[in-house]
Amino acid sequence: MGHNGERSRGASRLRDWPDAEWRLIREGAEVPGAEPPPDAARFFTAEGRDVALSETKLAYHLGSRRLSIAGGNRIQHAATKHEPLVLEIIGAQPGINVRVLDQTMQAKGASRDQGRAALRAAIGAGKVHTAPRARNAVLHFLDDGCGQPANCALGRVEDA
Repeated sequence: MGHNGERSRGASRLRDWPDAEWRLIREGAEVPGAEPPPDAARFFTAEGRDVALSETKLAYHLGSRRLSIAGGNRIQHAATKHEPLVLEIIGAQPGINVRVLDQTMQAKGASRDQGRAALRAAIGAGKVHTAPRARNAVLHFLDDGCGQPANCALGRVEDA
């Protein structure tokens, strides 16, 4: 495969022939050169005449054995891939700071950057609230539906 393993090799005139090109891309392995796991995420994109579908994540439904569009692209997927782990850690340790979260994530097999990206995504989605503390520390809490995230997190900090 040419072009970073996403397109076929050969003369450029082969790309002139079809009216549209469809690409099915599998998420890469965590370790460079290794084979990705069988359940790795898949992404679909199509380009051509009257066709313009940007890269979109696919979801596989085991019962019906069908693919459907789940939304998002590889960049968004990488940011949210470890979000369940981040939410699990914060749920087990409410008021955790970033340093301890990084250490816990690394102990569970995720890198610092992956953990930070997942944390940013969870905060952006409103699933995690933050509360400032002394010396620029920031504590993290799961959303409990309080409607006022800042007050909710601050109230829990004062209780602690």
